[in-house]
Amino acid sequence: MQLITKKIVVKKTKHSPRIEKETALAYEQNEIVICSAVKTLNGEIIRGHRHHNAMATMRDIPRFKNESPPYGDRQGFVTSLNRYVTRSEACKIQKKAGIESIMPYGEKFLGGELYSEDLY
Repeated sequence: MQLITKKIVVKKTKHSPRIEKETALAYEQNEIVICSAVKTLNGEIIRGHRHHNAMATMRDIPRFKNESPPYGDRQGFVTSLNRYVTRSEACKIQKKAGIESIMPYGEKFLGGELYSEDLY
């Protein structure tokens, strides 16, 4: 039996005033954070269970093999509305939805940012 895996890459959309309107609507639609994600230098989004999983997937894609690891705002999350958000925006989304961090120790939502350890 052969194991088949699928790598998911979400394409970046161009920024427009419509994006800001969609962001406002997203908060009204009980948006929640689904999974970790990283953004490549060309704006493609790669999802993963944790950020290091998304980075490993990124390294497995030939066109990103030599790209430096994502850091800062290039490490974020994908939401239930299929939006890429930064760690700080993800934290606000979770708090707005009333979802508590599950971190058993240390500071939860460290520095006002979401970490995958806060999710699962």
